[in-house]
Amino acid sequence: MKIIAYPISSNVFPIKPANQKRNWMDTSNQKYAYRCLPLTIANSYGWEILSPARFVATWNGGANPSDVAIKLLEGSQIASSLFGEGTFTWHTGYVFKTEYPYALYVTGAPNYPKKNIIPLSGIVETFWLPFSFTMNWRFTQPGEVIVEKDEPICQIFPVDITLFDYIEPEIRTLEEDKEFYTDYWNWHYERDNFIKRKSHGLNPNQSWQKNYFQGNYPPDGVRKCPFHITDNGKQQSIHKTKINVPEFHNKQTLPFKFPTYVTEKYNKLQEYLSQIKAKKGK
Repeated sequence: MKIIAYPISSNVFPIKPANQKRNWMDTSNQKYAYRCLPLTIANSYGWEILSPARFVATWNGGANPSDVAIKLLEGSQIASSLFGEGTFTWHTGYVFKTEYPYALYVTGAPNYPKKNIIPLSGIVETFWLPFSFTMNWRFTQPGEVIVEKDEPICQIFPVDITLFDYIEPEIRTLEEDKEFYTDYWNWHYERDNFIKRKSHGLNPNQSWQKNYFQGNYPPDGVRKCPFHITDNGKQQSIHKTKINVPEFHNKQTLPFKFPTYVTEKYNKLQEYLSQIKAKKGK
């Protein structure tokens, strides 16, 4: 599957494979937070788009676009206040194209909290849409936030837009699936037993269980995560401890150039608006 990013500006935002690191995870006790594999996989799932500027945004609590003030501190291409309701917006400089049935999930960097602000999420049908999308953040309360240069302001990854057409959600009794029933309760007992023993100072040399990281079934780890057969006939674990997200390779054959006919249309529009403004001034 291809994902193509077409620059629609001469000043596009940096885009790179998402980083699994988080400052709050780095400073957690003995970096325990990184032992939660689902967190680190989510952190690195897709691509980050980075801010080309350091700026401060301030919201006074009003609903109008003018109620958000943005001041550049370093760099260029700061966000702008377009939609009101305590939001501010970036135009990343790209229009993306995917293959059907894949759309792009557009959101903030997972597990990346910022005071006073949240990223807004959307799913964009990039398999047909010849439009660019914006990335928007919203204040949670009046105040200010500083966005750093090269800070991730957006994370994107593909999603199958047809997925829910084929899913059949059910709630069932666990005992109906005998093997899964046994595996779950083995895990439950081992987990509970480990926590209780640890609370009493037992197992001092084992600070955490590694079944998930190692792809082991409890209780003894003899059974491993299922395998699939690769194209060359070898067995390969389907368990992931790391997401290998590829870089966007630059295959542009020409530098970006704004179309002449669009420039001419803009000039005509500007001339028309100037005439209207002059008439109103009279």
